[in-house]
Amino acid sequence: MEGMTYKEFYDHIYYGGEIEFTYNNNCYFIEGFWKETKVHTISVWHYDTFGAESKYREEIYNVTNSDGSENLNNFLNTKIFEGKSFLDAEPDIIVEEIW
Repeated sequence: MEGMTYKEFYDHIYYGGEIEFTYNNNCYFIEGFWKETKVHTISVWHYDTFGAESKYREEIYNVTNSDGSENLNNFLNTKIFEGKSFLDAEPDIIVEEIW
């Protein structure tokens, strides 16, 4: 992964951050957040492009779990990136923006 380490990515999503990244010329936005009910949600959206002319394609992943670590580990192993998991795709991911 270019732009941040795997540990930084993991911690950022676990603690409620947002990240834009590209993989194989596709744009993705991921956010992890804790709700007041103490449940952790991870959502991933696929976009045509980033920036002012960004066009949303579809939400490709949305899961909520009371165990944030389990939730994040499930996401990391789910094959939603052109038939690959995040862990499989990670070497080719380029982080574009971090919030």
